[in-house]
Amino acid sequence: MRRRRLLVGLALLALSSGRVSTSAAPGGDSFRVRVGDRQQVSESYTAGSLPTTATISVPLTVQRFRGGEPLAVEVGCAIESGDETAWSVACDAGPVTLGPAPSRSSADADGDGDVDQQDRDAFLSCYSGDGIPYPQGTRCVGFDFDDDLDVDDADRTAFEAAYTGPLLTPWSVQRTLTVTATAAAPEGAALRVRVSASDPLSGETHAAWARIDKSSFGALLELRERLDFTVESRSKLIFDTQAPFDLRVTQQGADPDTISMSAGTLPASDDFQFHFDPVDQFGLEAPGFDPTNAVPWIKRLQLDVTAPAWWSRRERRTIHVSAQSQGSGAVSSLDLEVVKAGPLWTPSDLLATGGRRHLVRPGQRTTFVLLLTNIFVVPKTFSLIPAKVSGGPGWTCALSRGSVDLTPGARTEVTATLTAPPDALAGAVADWNVTLTDKASFFNVSRLGAEVTGMRKVIYVAVDGLQPDYLELNAHGTGPGRVGDWLMPNVRSFMAAATTYTGARSSLPTLTDPNHVNALAGTLSGGAGIPYVRTAYYGRDAEGQVVARPGDASMLRYGPTGKPVLTAFDVVKQVQPRAFTAIATGKNWIANYFQKPVGGVDLVVNGRSVPPYLPPPPTYVLGDPPSDADAAEDPPRKATFLVEWGAHPGAFPDDRWVMEGALKVIENEDPDLLYILLGGMDNGQHQMGAAWNPAEWDDRGTESTWDDVSRINPLASREEVLDLAREVDALFGELVAYLRQRGSFDQTYLVFLADHGMITETPPTLDIRVPLENAGFGYNDAFLAHSGVNVGVLYGIPPEQEGIFESILENAASMTPGSAVNPWVVMNRSEMQTGVDLHTGRRLAAPDELYSEFYAEHEVPTTDQVRWPSLYVFFDEPWQSAGMQMLLEDDAVPPVFIGGHGGVDTQRIPLLLHGPRVPRGLVLADPVSIADIAPTLYRLQRWPIPASVTGTALPGLALRRALAPPAGRRVP
Repeated sequence: MRRRRLLVGLALLALSSGRVSTSAAPGGDSFRVRVGDRQQVSESYTAGSLPTTATISVPLTVQRFRGGEPLAVEVGCAIESGDETAWSVACDAGPVTLGPAPSRSSADADGDGDVDQQDRDAFLSCYSGDGIPYPQGTRCVGFDFDDDLDVDDADRTAFEAAYTGPLLTPWSVQRTLTVTATAAAPEGAALRVRVSASDPLSGETHAAWARIDKSSFGALLELRERLDFTVESRSKLIFDTQAPFDLRVTQQGADPDTISMSAGTLPASDDFQFHFDPVDQFGLEAPGFDPTNAVPWIKRLQLDVTAPAWWSRRERRTIHVSAQSQGSGAVSSLDLEVVKAGPLWTPSDLLATGGRRHLVRPGQRTTFVLLLTNIFVVPKTFSLIPAKVSGGPGWTCALSRGSVDLTPGARTEVTATLTAPPDALAGAVADWNVTLTDKASFFNVSRLGAEVTGMRKVIYVAVDGLQPDYLELNAHGTGPGRVGDWLMPNVRSFMAAATTYTGARSSLPTLTDPNHVNALAGTLSGGAGIPYVRTAYYGRDAEGQVVARPGDASMLRYGPTGKPVLTAFDVVKQVQPRAFTAIATGKNWIANYFQKPVGGVDLVVNGRSVPPYLPPPPTYVLGDPPSDADAAEDPPRKATFLVEWGAHPGAFPDDRWVMEGALKVIENEDPDLLYILLGGMDNGQHQMGAAWNPAEWDDRGTESTWDDVSRINPLASREEVLDLAREVDALFGELVAYLRQRGSFDQTYLVFLADHGMITETPPTLDIRVPLENAGFGYNDAFLAHSGVNVGVLYGIPPEQEGIFESILENAASMTPGSAVNPWVVMNRSEMQTGVDLHTGRRLAAPDELYSEFYAEHEVPTTDQVRWPSLYVFFDEPWQSAGMQMLLEDDAVPPVFIGGHGGVDTQRIPLLLHGPRVPRGLVLADPVSIADIAPTLYRLQRWPIPASVTGTALPGLALRRALAPPAGRRVP
């Protein structure tokens, strides 16, 4: 069991090191050389330049990884690129003696490479005895060798077996690289130094690089990220005369510097005023200098922008902000935007830049929210009068209030409802002016407009991680439900107005990213081009460093030539270019897959992207939602996780904020396609386990579910997860009620689904790296792995070695505690194509479901393209997977999840579809796929079906040909 170091943070993990070796020792690397404090293959540094020369010292580490005998290696360094006359380079060259490879046992509590008396003392402090759980979230987890959640005599025996005593020869040796930029080196000069270590006997050689720039001055200006991980908005409304922006300036040089701030408008205007709070000039120390723990190389300040009183409403102005180094003159700039909102504002105002007409069906209504602000210094009574500017007879415009009293600075909302005549033709338009009658108000008109369309609105509600069995539970969550006694009564009520597909499955791997894309693109995961979650592997650079990037729309490729995958966000724009689309998501990064320079989604609402009519996401307690009536009495949860989710709502906003934000988007923007992603169930079950299976739980003879114990994992918590399911149901009920009140429910295609299910994982943790490392293949050298749920992916295996890796994993029966059964099913690329695992004879997936023809068969030698996995490893039972990520230090892993997903056992999903020509109350058990949703909506709407679609239309519906209706004809 390898030594693990817990990282606290979200997924902002250190870059893992790669290998550059001219000759590898049998069984894998026996040593490495690295540069910098983080021990990287390559690291960049900045050398100061005052007064005429600058010197920087770079730590070097030579570290043993394999072997039980001392090893002598030679260390050297040399300039590889740069002007040698401008630099002086020296390092502690010569022989280095390394001791035996360090202990890889978790018994090494202090991580010093041996298991000695200090580690024994640590073990004794954790000893709890048989059946007495040790405190979670502590180092004691490393001493629980048999994974039974206590530290007892069996673990004492295992600890003593791992005891080594203190190592006499160090396994890691530190050296120093000293680089001096001479007076001949100009500002900005660059140098690249190669550091090598070699074993003269075996020929094994490794290298690392240090890159040094001569530049001591400069600062980076950016918007400030708040402690809750929300980001300051780049564009702000000015309702009266002033708007504040939060900024951060970070020292980028190696020497102290003085920074001067300045701001101005584009185009220039002397009537705008700017004030930096607290100061517009300040000193910054060199990075790392922190005598008072105040981080003086970072300055946080506020810019107050004051617009002139005469500035016209709806006008926009760019604010150019600069931070200039007094030492070098280097400038870092940032462009912000202010928009004059005035007393009356709405995001769809036709008189404003970006204004648009809402699309509406004949006889249907659309809404606009008018934000009314008293910008004056005295109380005001505002009267609002609508007047039609253009459009035929039969159109109406109604205001929720015609007269409003406001004190100075107060704001309120007035809703304007435009209704199209029942006999309107497609393409007909109508525009209205909403005017303030107060004579002291200037520029007091907002123009609203609507256009008739044949399209119907489409809304997805995707609940991340919702197993369909939750829909079958009673209100208490302990057994089967019945009429009047459901855990999720609103969803059950919706089933009476929808067609329910009980045989629905998501695509393998059952992970978040691919399946939300599949739902919107009609693809299976391979056809979508998304192999895993959040991060994609792009190979290694010239220095052996792993190149991994966040997933985005550029990844969505299919077919032999890698044509772009089109999602419903793209298709709706092909049919109607003036359509408006939006996504409101509790998983921030999912929106990245749908944002494009041309096409894609128009509006993103997440914890880091908040439109001006929404408040920022509040903090919350995961598992204690507002719909939980007894949240105050809830006892502390049994397990702790990587972070407290609710403390950072900018990263993972709460379900209620997401849904309430989506309702405000409908009220303000009336989108034609809206995707709502609620992430609380997934977040909660990862931390607390799944609660959908009553047979899993021991109720301990009490009616309360708080003291119930999972028979699979004693750290699981039942009631908190049930509360999250109740919250999802309450929020979905609010959406349906709002659509009914709005009069659009019957005309809207409303899809309720999940991206995957979830299971509770059993405590023994399996690590797919262990059998490979035992066979001599080093993690992050011979291969890369990415896991943390019930499926792992292996990248970067040479094709000629894929069979070796597969065979090692398929014969790793000893990995499973107390069983000789192999714990996983391994799929190579050939098996990904067929969907059949030849080792077991099992069909795991549909043909090409796990296979990307473009990425797997057209790999490029550069790091410009996603690399498809060499192997998929699906866990065959609910074993916990050791967490691992590509961007992770060698000796560190994130915490283990309590609930997981990824394989066939979490493939079942709820799927309910409502709308015109969709039967009400129909329940079908036909096997259907998440990939069938998008093409079904295309057929229902008569939209074109892209060639990237692999799904087929859902059964039981009155479908139409996939053709766009001709313009200018009466809407059916």
